[in-house]
Amino acid sequence: MVKRTGGTETFPKLLVSHAARLADAPALSQKRRGIWHTMTWRELAAEIETVAAALEARGLERGGTVVLLGDNRPRLYVTLCAIHALGAVAAPMFHDAKPAEVAAAINMTGATHAYAQDQEQVDKLLEVLGAAPSLQTVVFDEDKGMRHYRHAQLVGYDMLRGDQEPDIPAAIASLVDRAELGEAQDDAFVFFTESGGTTKGVVHSHASLIGRARAAAGIEYCGPEHVVMAFLSPAWSCQTLFGYAQPMAVGTCVCFPESIDTLLADLREMAPHYFLSTPRMLDAIASRISVRIEESGGIGRTIYHRGLDIARRAVEAEAAGTKLSIGDRVARAIYGKLVSRPIRDALGMTRIRAAYTAGDAIDPARLAFFRALGINVKQVYGSTETGYFDTMQRNGEVKANSVGRAVDGVELTIADDGEVMVRSPGLCKAILAAEGRSAPETVDGGWLATGDVGEIDAMGNLSIVDRKRDIGSMADGTAFAPRPVENRLRLSPNVREAVIVGAGRDQVCALIDIHASAVGSWADTQGLTYTGHADLVALPAACDLIAGEIAAVNRALVSEGKGHAQIKRFVLLPAELSVEDGMLTRSGRLRRDAILDRYSGLIDALFGGAAEVALGGGAPDEGEGGAVVRIHDVAAGGAGEKRRAA
Repeated sequence: MVKRTGGTETFPKLLVSHAARLADAPALSQKRRGIWHTMTWRELAAEIETVAAALEARGLERGGTVVLLGDNRPRLYVTLCAIHALGAVAAPMFHDAKPAEVAAAINMTGATHAYAQDQEQVDKLLEVLGAAPSLQTVVFDEDKGMRHYRHAQLVGYDMLRGDQEPDIPAAIASLVDRAELGEAQDDAFVFFTESGGTTKGVVHSHASLIGRARAAAGIEYCGPEHVVMAFLSPAWSCQTLFGYAQPMAVGTCVCFPESIDTLLADLREMAPHYFLSTPRMLDAIASRISVRIEESGGIGRTIYHRGLDIARRAVEAEAAGTKLSIGDRVARAIYGKLVSRPIRDALGMTRIRAAYTAGDAIDPARLAFFRALGINVKQVYGSTETGYFDTMQRNGEVKANSVGRAVDGVELTIADDGEVMVRSPGLCKAILAAEGRSAPETVDGGWLATGDVGEIDAMGNLSIVDRKRDIGSMADGTAFAPRPVENRLRLSPNVREAVIVGAGRDQVCALIDIHASAVGSWADTQGLTYTGHADLVALPAACDLIAGEIAAVNRALVSEGKGHAQIKRFVLLPAELSVEDGMLTRSGRLRRDAILDRYSGLIDALFGGAAEVALGGGAPDEGEGGAVVRIHDVAAGGAGEKRRAA
């Protein structure tokens, strides 16, 4: 191999540095069968070289691409590192990617190899072999259910790496030689994103991601003494920045839960310093806390609500730069020990330095809820094309409706039509499409259009209003953005999702996807009988419950001078919105166009004044003949919480 010149840091070079400098410090830790297993940086480097040599023997070449299908697990992490050690490119995909998506990704990148976590992922790859002729080798991790598989392309991870433990000094020496061949501008990752039904691949170099990781680490110091948790899919670029690029840049230890089902229990044991989540997951955690508190009743519930009120006042005072009264300071300290500390203990967040949320806007009230509990939740904003870390909230500067100031090196501006424009050193290297590879689309010297409408205040804090394509005007010309109202509704533990419709209309209506477990628990306490989701949303009492939540939001909107956005009519959807049925993105965002298309008949009935509508068999739980869905009114002005059928 010919050694190339130019460039500085790459992921393999950082790994080699950590293997020498940190040596026996923990690099990875995972819980398996109830026991935590830890790998040091030296051990990790040796394991990576072993896998890299095996992949090279299986034909993976410098510049080649490997598609990865699976959850965040140490072996996927090791394989990813080995890919980079060989100078190849990693293309992670979501575990629920359909075979057609997998085939498209392989053909788009020319991938020759693939990593598959289990039988489900292997089956997808075997299914598309004929449609993806470049694929030569599939490495699988878990062999359950695959005893009788006989395919020349298949090789198990254990078989690939061999039975012998690596000679650590020799393996690291070999890894050093490999690392020297790489350059900072070499392709490192391809992330797949979808826009308008078309999938594209976003190509990032080592330099672009390492630079963004270092810039973020400089804002909130993190180093080898800290622990981060990785559980979201590495196909999401923000997770890869947080759980791979940043640990490689600064040497933090990455912990993996045993499974998504044991996440909260494992979180208590690992007690991470840094945590990345999405607003949807924080909504779920908050809902779980609220439901348990309400079920507990008695003095415990009273103490919780009083303590939370005082803590919220403290958060508001901090944001406003004012001081609490002596009485409130004393009360906050007392209630902190009685309420906040026990909840943080239960969540495993006693050591949290920063809990980041990204992927969508978090409602200010939800942000205040977690900060009132003493959990330092802060927002991150960015896009796959710009290396994600465009803005971050700083300590002491966390404000409602803001996603923070620009990260070092990033420039922000607002276009004439209100769209947020970003210029970043983390800009991707190229875009892949079915037609081939091209440069990223920028304007006027490197400015990237984000597709979001926002504002920048005098201190440089960016606020996001909504997606540009989702903002419209009501029939009377009043500007209308659905997301702020949707976020307010999701604050309710009984509302899982809300879809607000009002653009081009003379009023606002809502499609409500209830939080089935919360509403179900409430129904049980009321002695109500139901047999499934469709029965639950058909209960008149359940409709009254949600009508009350909507009326409360309406009152708040009126008090803020936003009465035009009040919800006048609503319907409870008979089936959950999900990623599987195409109604949500994999990061949890609403696929608004898909929802409006699927429920177009129901939406017409909402605005047409109908009392009920029969759905036509599209949703999974509607029954063979479709469901008859009742439509409900909410009192004008949010003056009352009484619900009536239209």
